[in-house]
Amino acid sequence: MNRGCSLCWRRREDGSEYCTYHLAAQENLLKAFQSWKEALEIESRDFLVAVAARQESGKWVWDVAHHLLEKGEGGS
Repeated sequence: MNRGCSLCWRRREDGSEYCTYHLAAQENLLKAFQSWKEALEIESRDFLVAVAARQESGKWVWDVAHHLLEKGEGGS
């Protein structure tokens, strides 16, 4: 049985804890982090905090960033 997304009511994607939208947001966050890390030598936690604080961040990205921070991910 496929349970729901960890962040909303939608069906989660196979092999993920997220629905299609939150999974895409997570993938976009990972890509963006690589660019930020190369340019700014920023740690992942600091990146997540910065993204979560930006009004320009979309809802899906904001949800995933906060979820990862709450889970204690983004330590390096």
